[in-house]
Amino acid sequence: MLATAFEFLVPTGNAGGMIAGGAVADWQNLFLQNPALIMEAERFQAGLAYSRPYGLDCVDWGRICAVVRKERWGSGVGFGSLSFGNYRESDLQLNFGVEPIKQVKAGLGMHLMAVDIGRYGVDVVPAFDLGFAWQAGVFRLGAAGFRTNLPRFRNGDELPGRFVLAGAMRPVETLVLALDLSREGGKESAAFGMDFRLVPPLELRIGVGYEPLLYAAGFGIRVGVFKIDYAYRFHPQLKETHIFGMQAAWH
Repeated sequence: MLATAFEFLVPTGNAGGMIAGGAVADWQNLFLQNPALIMEAERFQAGLAYSRPYGLDCVDWGRICAVVRKERWGSGVGFGSLSFGNYRESDLQLNFGVEPIKQVKAGLGMHLMAVDIGRYGVDVVPAFDLGFAWQAGVFRLGAAGFRTNLPRFRNGDELPGRFVLAGAMRPVETLVLALDLSREGGKESAAFGMDFRLVPPLELRIGVGYEPLLYAAGFGIRVGVFKIDYAYRFHPQLKETHIFGMQAAWH
């Protein structure tokens, strides 16, 4: 599973438990679902997350990130790392967003993606993401392309592009339904998720994805300026992954 560079992708925020998130208003979804969602941030937000993929010993993943938004523009930075033994993947990411007209948002992500294989050295490639989001009433649509330049390492290995078409609906204030359709390296996948606000500080999330088959559930709870997120994801063959996150927001 971890033999291909940057194959293991960890969604944070509400997408951890929903799986889908390309059109859901959560700024943390900008990293894997849609760069345009940086425009869903408050004035200033910061977050961190940790996971041990599939419960594998000595395999650790983490990300730290921060976003600043002012009126119709936003910018942010994130750093993620996956490591085991002498192997490490690192992703330094800069993001920019704009709302050129009301309810229409666009985002750009720029990466420096590095693979460190101990005595075999370090290889670094740039990558670029683009995303758009549009809202009309209770409906929101999103589209995004990741690694659009198809970055290639020195040994010839190419990081495949990934494309996402997403929709979300908020029929009532306390409920969000989301659907993502994705294509990566010639393979299609789909994900459906739900986020339900049980009481004002507590959100419950469930999701299901196919190809690969994946189940997820989680919650988010807000305490003052802080929000704690947890997601449980289950793969029938590779078993479970736990994702822990925390974020803070200042208006």
